[in-house]
Amino acid sequence: ARLVNEGKLTELQAARSLLTHARLSETTRTALVRSCSFRNDALYAPHSFIRPFGCADGHGNTPLHWASFKNETKCVALLLEYNADPNARAHPSGWTPLHDAAYSNSSACIALLSAKGAQIDAKANSGATPLCFAAQEDAAEAAQFLLERGADLSSRCAGPPPDDGAQY
Repeated sequence: ARLVNEGKLTELQAARSLLTHARLSETTRTALVRSCSFRNDALYAPHSFIRPFGCADGHGNTPLHWASFKNETKCVALLLEYNADPNARAHPSGWTPLHDAAYSNSSACIALLSAKGAQIDAKANSGATPLCFAAQEDAAEAAQFLLERGADLSSRCAGPPPDDGAQY
């Protein structure tokens, strides 16, 4: 805390250091990670404003969204290991963790997410897919990873997602 207050460490660096050096029992580690898991559909409807306590920020971004956006591969791997949902939708954007990873050219996170079942062509509420975000942000590595994993090059990057599963 002192090093953070003195500006010698960022909060993220301090958190990484703490997690690296702290001795946590497997029970405690599991409880911490599970508090960020989101696969219990019985708790809320897909488009509900009711979310399990502590699992998302005010925009519906889960820890997996943020870790994917920041290319924190160890964190992404840990959250996925404990069943964080790779297809969790932020509200109101409809972004998935894969959208965040593509936006920030986090190709290693794209690989982790896709290996755990992330929908490659998931459409945000704007209609944009992760490939659209990669192209928009000149994220060449992310675009390549998505295309190698079957992203639809012909998908439109605007318009609402289809309700009936049809492709735009």
